[in-house]
Amino acid sequence: MLKVARSNGTTGIVLTPHYLTRDMRSHRLKKQELIQRFEVFRDAVANEIPDIKLYMGAEMFGVSNMEDVVEDDMVIPINGTRYVLIEFGFSDYLQRALEVTNKLINAGYTPVIAHPERYSFIQRNPRDIVQFLEKGAVLQVNSSSLAGHNGALAQDVALSFIENDLAAVVASDAHSTYQRVPDLSEVYSFISSNFSPAYAEDLMYNNPLNIVKGKML
Repeated sequence: MLKVARSNGTTGIVLTPHYLTRDMRSHRLKKQELIQRFEVFRDAVANEIPDIKLYMGAEMFGVSNMEDVVEDDMVIPINGTRYVLIEFGFSDYLQRALEVTNKLINAGYTPVIAHPERYSFIQRNPRDIVQFLEKGAVLQVNSSSLAGHNGALAQDVALSFIENDLAAVVASDAHSTYQRVPDLSEVYSFISSNFSPAYAEDLMYNNPLNIVKGKML
């Protein structure tokens, strides 16, 4: 997957395994164990693909008891910053998602909302996403959604976020070499052609780089 990403222009990537989910094997792994696995993998990759930079992260599920996760120091931020990638159930509820987001913000983190265009509670009323932005969260849209691979509705919502300058990042959300692949070149060209090259740079290079450096967007 990293070779695919590198061959299509990616020079840095945040590894975000699923974390804190009830239905995924990875939720049984402790924070320190995930960090140790990352360090082993990073060192191995450095020998084989030295021109791609890896950053530690996790796609944390928005559990209702997020205050306990914070208190137990189980949050896995992006590259040790205050940015945290967080996702919700696709059939979740707006109010619960807002409450979990608020718990992270009150603890000093900046939630990066993963693929908001795919949540049914946002698809029903895309304007509700503003409530997350007003709290201080930022949005990460899937490149696969913009390409239409997650359905017409997710594509329309994702495009509306890009058109209205609501998204901060467009990411691959890569899962394999054959489905949701780590190739951002097509979407980069789409945004460059339909909006501007500078906007594509912000969404797919400048903003992600500022996040991994812990800078304000």
